[in-house]
Amino acid sequence: MTVGWLAALSAFTPAHGAVPARPCATLERLPAAPALRVAPALPTPTKLERDAYGLPNERTSANFAVRWGNLGGVTVAEADRLLDAMELAWAVEIDAMGHPEPLTTETYKFNVYVGDTGNGAPDGYGAGGYYYVDPQGYPMVVIANASLSDPPYADHAGYHEFYHAIQGSLDRYQYDGVSAWYWEATAEWAAIEVDADNAYNGPFVFADLLLPQLPVNAFDYPDTGALQEYYQYGAFLFPHDLGHQLGIELIRDSWLDTGRDPDPMEVLRGLTAAQGADFDELFLDHLARNAAYDYDAGPVYRANTQAYAPYYPSAHEITAEADRDGGSGRIEGADAPRRYGAAVIHLDRPRAGTLTIAIDGEAAGTRGSPASYGARLVRITGGDVAYEDVPFSGRSGELQTEVGDEDELFVTVGAWTPTWREDRWMDEGFAFDWALTLEAATTTSTTATDTGDTTTTTPDDEDPLDGVTDKLELPAGCGCSGGGGGAGWLWLGALGILRRRQR
Repeated sequence: MTVGWLAALSAFTPAHGAVPARPCATLERLPAAPALRVAPALPTPTKLERDAYGLPNERTSANFAVRWGNLGGVTVAEADRLLDAMELAWAVEIDAMGHPEPLTTETYKFNVYVGDTGNGAPDGYGAGGYYYVDPQGYPMVVIANASLSDPPYADHAGYHEFYHAIQGSLDRYQYDGVSAWYWEATAEWAAIEVDADNAYNGPFVFADLLLPQLPVNAFDYPDTGALQEYYQYGAFLFPHDLGHQLGIELIRDSWLDTGRDPDPMEVLRGLTAAQGADFDELFLDHLARNAAYDYDAGPVYRANTQAYAPYYPSAHEITAEADRDGGSGRIEGADAPRRYGAAVIHLDRPRAGTLTIAIDGEAAGTRGSPASYGARLVRITGGDVAYEDVPFSGRSGELQTEVGDEDELFVTVGAWTPTWREDRWMDEGFAFDWALTLEAATTTSTTATDTGDTTTTTPDDEDPLDGVTDKLELPAGCGCSGGGGGAGWLWLGALGILRRRQR
């Protein structure tokens, strides 16, 4: 099993006018892996050391050995920093989260090689780092020498790749087909759990948010630089969200699962049901939080997505725009959500009044799969976010509710089918018709005259002579506060509104 991570992202910024380099070394470039050798545990408190490459330099800690050749100018301080990062990954991913140790590490220290340093050291293959097995069949992580020049980048690569070592030792899911995405998404999830403040957390979140129509479990091996090829890295948002809602043990247990179902989505369905939760409803909640950037690091994710969006003009966060009075349309073709994908309808600065949302989905997808749909209304007012479920009967959903002083409204629509089909999950679309109807609120004024009382009703957007506009109270619904606060969030929110208007 070969899994790489981000390639030279630290050298890329949107101002350079480039697209990010591919995040993994290509599988074809790596040597064939020998069979993994499981060493017997030894009754000694001090772990043994072994080096499959015979390198001249090393620094060790309780659980790791960092090794490198004589080229590239690696310093002891850089090696020690990398050791500290790996020990932190061990402390969180194994000790705190409860994952088992990678194979052989009960006996031997886990080797972390600095690639591209000569004397027979492993090649970096142009990746920031990767997990593999060494020529003797033991698991290892390689961090490219170039990564060490940016310590937070190297740290994050270490956290991510060490989780791959845990995944590889568990041997629960294949890095292929229905489960390939889960390797990358959960390795990125684990890295964020290790250090929530690392500057390189979620660097490919823009791929997930700019391609809402793709399945949450989409996977495309990164070999051409297309936006879609970064999606599985950005899809960390789904396990990150589920772990936040139901506990990180949910994601850990999905890897410790002893069943035979090859689909992590179905394993998660069973685990969430055991907690009394409905997987499809959690998925719809996730789509709504994505639209609002309702995460602890939401402002960072928003800035990331807005920075990369100009480099992918055919991609978009918003599937359809309505005006202040509503709108209607049909979402189909390339924009239609795939299985466990989404469409996002946006309404900026809605008029106060009664909003009616209507969704009418097709009975089947474009490849004949039976369709199910669900939706959420997302309200954003200042720094507050609130959500409402759109009730569905079969494939049709409708919600009537009052809106008042919200800055933005989103309607997020998700689609899914009962089973995963490899021949259609990435390209089968689920079309639907939508309508947002806003009936403007009215104001009532009474004027006394000599001939009697006259009552006049005027739509509140026509600016009645007395200048009085009644504001509707925002219903409590099932709303919650989120999405961050403070001037930084508000500034980013304003930037997002401006960008959407320009489009």
